[in-house]
Amino acid sequence: MVLFSTVSNVLRPFIVAQVPTIVRVQRFFGLSETSKNPIVHAFFEFCTALGDETVYIVLLPMLHWAVPELVIPRLILLWAIVYWLGQGLKNALHLPRPGVVAPTHVIQAESKYSLEFGFPSTHAIGAATVPLYLLLFVERHYCVSSPWLWGLFVFWASCICLSRLYLGAHFPLDIVGGLAISVIVTLGYVQVDEWICEFCFSGDASVPLVAFVTSAALLAVYPYTVPWSTSFNDIATVIGVAHGCVVTNHFVPQRRLAATFFSCSRSFTSLDTSFLPVVAVGMAMVLTTRTVVKSLLTPLFRQFATFCFPDGSSEPSRSRRRYLEEIPCKFLTYSSVGGCACVLPGLWAAAFGWSL
Repeated sequence: MVLFSTVSNVLRPFIVAQVPTIVRVQRFFGLSETSKNPIVHAFFEFCTALGDETVYIVLLPMLHWAVPELVIPRLILLWAIVYWLGQGLKNALHLPRPGVVAPTHVIQAESKYSLEFGFPSTHAIGAATVPLYLLLFVERHYCVSSPWLWGLFVFWASCICLSRLYLGAHFPLDIVGGLAISVIVTLGYVQVDEWICEFCFSGDASVPLVAFVTSAALLAVYPYTVPWSTSFNDIATVIGVAHGCVVTNHFVPQRRLAATFFSCSRSFTSLDTSFLPVVAVGMAMVLTTRTVVKSLLTPLFRQFATFCFPDGSSEPSRSRRRYLEEIPCKFLTYSSVGGCACVLPGLWAAAFGWSL
């Protein structure tokens, strides 16, 4: 589109001008082509791993099992929205990463996302969105505001964002753009999250259809790239988790009623360790669900994609075949994972008398 092309052309000179900043950050922390500080390097690798979407897939269900209130389903929906927006802007703007702009100057210490575009940083989006929404939720519903919690939020987000600069994965403008998107969307979402969740978890018969149509529409309008990019896989994963959370809560009235009317025994501000057995069993259920569903769906969609695109001699044909094979499989697999994470551990705990 002309709009995205214009924005990309405006931002590109500012991005290229930030190469010296990346070089200075890497040199300041002792990273060069021949040496690195092993402690600093391990710390930043750990920080950047905390911003990966797979960590949120594990972290959010654990919070959901520990805090059986509607806050985590709300957060999962917000996470899906901002992640879809961030990854979509990446593919629409086509702005490069530091290793592409200046491969001889910037040390690309991370190659996992090297095939994706740079602006905005979805690591920065996730690092700001999750803790910011949790803090706003606690302040709004429990009138609890702690400078220490806000300080922890700033420290968490700063470490993840700085790790992206250190590893040569993003420019400062990518980070600033990600943080800005996160804050704007989150502040807007808290104005309507009550209404959204009232519908999603109300038991209305149209909820499953609306959830599926919305998920399919988000995936259909997502700007895919040729050749194949892992960003579409990531989006299908996140949208699938949100879809599974909404649909499964709809079909399990016990869980939905408990969450809707906040009638569970544990409150957000009084956590203890009694939920740990639920976490252990829940993680086992999530991993088992993912393995089983993926093993069943992968060969089916592979055959379907091969049938639709038998000629794989050209790059566009191979890319379309791979999209058709992996995107539906990812969506359905992680929709199952999201549903399992939100419901089954609670039902298991109730059956065995464990405290939630």
